[in-house]
Amino acid sequence: MNPFLGSSAELDFLAQMSDELNNKLALEEICARPKFIADGATRFDVEQGELGDTWLLQAVSTLTLTPKFLDRVVPPDQAFDHTYCGIFRFRFWHFGEWVEVIIDDRLPTFKGRLVYLHSTDPSEFWAALLEKAYAKLYGSYEALQQGFTTRALQDLTGGIVQSFSLTQQDKFLTYQVLNSAVPRSTLLVASINLEKDNKRNLRLRNGLVTQHAYSVTGLARVRSKLGETPLVR
Repeated sequence: MNPFLGSSAELDFLAQMSDELNNKLALEEICARPKFIADGATRFDVEQGELGDTWLLQAVSTLTLTPKFLDRVVPPDQAFDHTYCGIFRFRFWHFGEWVEVIIDDRLPTFKGRLVYLHSTDPSEFWAALLEKAYAKLYGSYEALQQGFTTRALQDLTGGIVQSFSLTQQDKFLTYQVLNSAVPRSTLLVASINLEKDNKRNLRLRNGLVTQHAYSVTGLARVRSKLGETPLVR
C-alpha cells in the first residue's frame, strides 16, 4: 500500500481549522531524538488531539493492557536505528483478515506540534503513527471524526465484540460475567450514555464523564455491615 496521502475531504476538513494545519512534518523535524516506543506502551501514553476520535483512543488504550494483542497491531521491531527508512507498518483486522498498512513518517502538525492523537512523552510516536495508519485504512482522518469503540476493538483484535446495557441486567449477574472475563485477558470497556443528555461530556458527581469510555482493569468485593458490594476499577 502506498504511504498515506490526505484525501480531498480530509484537506477540506483541515482547512476549516487552519492553513498551517496542513503542514506535515517528518518525525525528526518534530523531535531531535524520536522514539517509536519509549519505556513500553501503556494506557497512560495516549492523549487525544483536535480530532473527535475518543472512541479510537479508548480502544487503543485498552489494547495496551494486553501486550500480545498490542504487538500484533503494532509490531515492536520498529525503531530509529540504522535500518530506519522513514516508513512504519501496522496491522488491522479488516473484512475477515489481517491487513498490513504501511505509512510514511510525516504527521499533521500546527506550529511544530502534533495535532491529533499523541503520546504524553513528546519524543514517543507509536500512538500518532497508529492513528495515521488507521486513518489510511478508512480513507482519511476525517473518517475518524465519529465512531464506536466496539468497531475499533474489533479492528484491533479480530475478536468478537459484545455490548449490553447494565440497566437491563441484574448487577450481580453482570459482575459474575466480568469476574470470569477479567482473568481471561478479555478487553472490557464501559461508558455512560444518558438518553436525555444533550451535553456530550457531562461530568457526574462521582467524577465520571458521560459519553466517555473507560477501561475495566480490575474487580473487587467489599464487605460491610450493609452486606457485600461489588466494585469495578
